[in-house]
Amino acid sequence: MKKIIYIFALVVFTMASCEKNELDKNLQDSNTSTTVDNINRQTQPIIIGKQLNNPFSVENMQIALDSLLANSESLNGSMRAPSTLNEFEISATDLYVRYLPKDSAEYRTLMNDTTLTLFDFPLDYELKQVGEYYIDPTVTGQYTWLYTRVPVGYKPHAGVEYEVLEELFILENSPYYSVETETGENGIQKAKSVVGQNNNEALRVLQSVSLYLTGNLKQDSKDKNTYTNNVSGMQKARTYLTIKIFRKTITLATFYFPSGTLKVKGYHTMNESGDVSTSSSEIETPIKGIKMHFLTWFYWGHAFTDENGYYQSDKSYLLDPIHTIYFTGRTKNQQNSWDLDRVWLWGSCLWVQKHCLGVQSKDNYDATIDVASDAWDACVTNNAIYEYITICDKEGLTRPSSHLQFALRDGFEGGSSSAPLFQVHTNTLTTSILASFFTSAFFTAGATAPYTVAYMAFLNSLPDVLLSGGNLKKDPKTDLLEADKTNQTKIDANRKTYLNKYCSTLWHELTHASNFRRVQIDKGHWVASDYWSHLVGTEVGHNIAGNGSYGVKGDNNWEQVALVEGWANYEEWIMSNKYLGYNSLGYDKYNNPYTFSNYSTIAISSGDLFRILAINGCSHPNMEKCLTSRTLAGFRDNLIQIYPDKKELITEKVKIHE
Repeated sequence: MKKIIYIFALVVFTMASCEKNELDKNLQDSNTSTTVDNINRQTQPIIIGKQLNNPFSVENMQIALDSLLANSESLNGSMRAPSTLNEFEISATDLYVRYLPKDSAEYRTLMNDTTLTLFDFPLDYELKQVGEYYIDPTVTGQYTWLYTRVPVGYKPHAGVEYEVLEELFILENSPYYSVETETGENGIQKAKSVVGQNNNEALRVLQSVSLYLTGNLKQDSKDKNTYTNNVSGMQKARTYLTIKIFRKTITLATFYFPSGTLKVKGYHTMNESGDVSTSSSEIETPIKGIKMHFLTWFYWGHAFTDENGYYQSDKSYLLDPIHTIYFTGRTKNQQNSWDLDRVWLWGSCLWVQKHCLGVQSKDNYDATIDVASDAWDACVTNNAIYEYITICDKEGLTRPSSHLQFALRDGFEGGSSSAPLFQVHTNTLTTSILASFFTSAFFTAGATAPYTVAYMAFLNSLPDVLLSGGNLKKDPKTDLLEADKTNQTKIDANRKTYLNKYCSTLWHELTHASNFRRVQIDKGHWVASDYWSHLVGTEVGHNIAGNGSYGVKGDNNWEQVALVEGWANYEEWIMSNKYLGYNSLGYDKYNNPYTFSNYSTIAISSGDLFRILAINGCSHPNMEKCLTSRTLAGFRDNLIQIYPDKKELITEKVKIHE
């Protein structure tokens, strides 16, 4: 496992790593609170307690049915048609199962199966501590058991260790459940036919009694003979179910659709039109387009937040579910989506980062993530991605590819980030370099064992965009004079600067992703892949040779590096000034003709070309469209086709950089 982590860190760090070490090397947050809570805490393991009595097992559902039939006379008034229960036969509808992958290839096979929702902890145990990962003490290999529910008749992946733990009776999957519905009271979907309504009601009574018999309902504090799933405060239940049986009253608030608002501490907000409001002190800003996941026993679902951070589940839950933020995001129109992964957690086999908020009310739950939380950097990253796409739409720039994989590098010295775009393009140049690294890491000298499957799994785990937080979590008091370390205004100013640096760096990398996508749209996938492979290959070669990523004028493929990196530097500078009020590259004025050109680094000095062209009437969208060539002459000719009246000007300005 360590070899995978090392090779991943080595390879990705050298992939098109932009020389933007402005972010401090210190990744430690000395200001992190040591108080553990479910919201603003550090990443922690899940700790399980005792195994619970499963109310959804075939065995317990049969006990519940037998109990109902034996006490059917007491159900009058609780059900419209108690006799419906006589027609039920309990048999398995689903299976509670688990997988144990032995290597990265098997792990990626399971992760890439979109029909499976996998959890790395058992679903029928008490959670003594919620967290982001589970350490199974019975497992000695590199990977842990992965748990889920599958339908009866499911065919497991061949070759991967697989075990059926228990047979389940899930009422919605039973042959008695009516799926043909119509909208009834309170917007609830109910069965169309009377028979269907009776069956569905009887199934819910059966489920409720099983929850009671297995000890999964709360005893009412005022009436010891009443058991309920109610929560305190305002109730958002759409309907109620009351059952009188065993001389007890079971009162269930049903059709609960969890909802709430997610926010994160930051220093600016951006609306859907791209209008920005900034603050000198911390404010609560909505977490936009992020996934809130709900889990209770073998029922799960999710909802995405809107531009205001509001979420509402389209599935109802009887019991209070575990709320977990999964850092997979999407835009309002769902045209773009992304996953945020942690490099260090699973090595090169990345799993979407998550932050468990614990068992929360199915009624309503709001949360605000602040800098004390290990999820803070993922929250602000998610918002920066969402905002970049908003900026693209406002400025007429190309959105990145429809889905991107982001790796958040934590605990890594240095602030370099990169956009190798491994998953959205076909790498035609650096494969041999990666294969060499991979072979040396996994195979001893002279080994002839085939490694194709494992190597492909390795490639499939590499990200599109690699991000280093640099000093994002750094204590903002670190850079202040001793006399200022209690000055909240200066502390906020430092934190705001750290965050602005990170956002502008991320927008730099996303500008690369938009550049690739523009080439792909105009020239096709293979031309775009070749285009990006040459860029990545060039910068990898420079790093291996010890010459930095960009190289110097006259190096092989230097013109493409100058164009692509110069464009990203320029766009980063423009965007951070316009939308954050922040000068990301430290240059004084937009119209100073020497701001970029004073720098010898080709990727920075060439940024001045785009600044001058913009001043002279060349739009950003049109310049982006011309970045399909790997040479300055090609870029010049493309731009002249759009602006034939500016031929002399364009030729003159490009010639300065040739």
